[in-house]
Amino acid sequence: MKLNRDAKVAIGFMAFAIFYLISSNQIDSKNMYASGGVSSRTLPLIYAVVMIVLAIALFITSVTRQKSTAQVQAKEKKPAPMVNFLGRQVPRKPLFLGLSIFLFAFYAFTYTKLGFVLAGFIYLGCMIMLLTPPERKSKKMLVFGWVFSCVFIVALYLVFTKVLSMMLPRGILF
Repeated sequence: MKLNRDAKVAIGFMAFAIFYLISSNQIDSKNMYASGGVSSRTLPLIYAVVMIVLAIALFITSVTRQKSTAQVQAKEKKPAPMVNFLGRQVPRKPLFLGLSIFLFAFYAFTYTKLGFVLAGFIYLGCMIMLLTPPERKSKKMLVFGWVFSCVFIVALYLVFTKVLSMMLPRGILF
């Protein structure tokens, strides 16, 4: 059986998750909370397990979807959606991939200088605006996206700093 693209991505994601799990087991365990069981490798292990579960779920859904679509006739190939960028028509997917990588690089480079809250707010807000389908873009969606970004990042900051007692870069706001 030939694997579809989603199944191949799931296998790659699974391989990365296993590598991440092995790497996270090699972290020196610094148990700050003597009997709590929480150490410096706890969060990476949780991430690794969640990645493995998600990869398995993606693989299963892609294989079952492939079987159901194999029964349906092949669709006509549609032309790639185009967007206007700097006065030129370019394919949407490569442009959005490039912009997503640029935004992530911006976040990675400004994370320590601007701080977690400001850099995360800018990154998440821009990604929401970028990935919102054109038919759903409106002033209401614009406001919702930026308010959601603010609330989510501040809540995440509070969870990490107050609940988990982990320091995040404060930057220029605090």
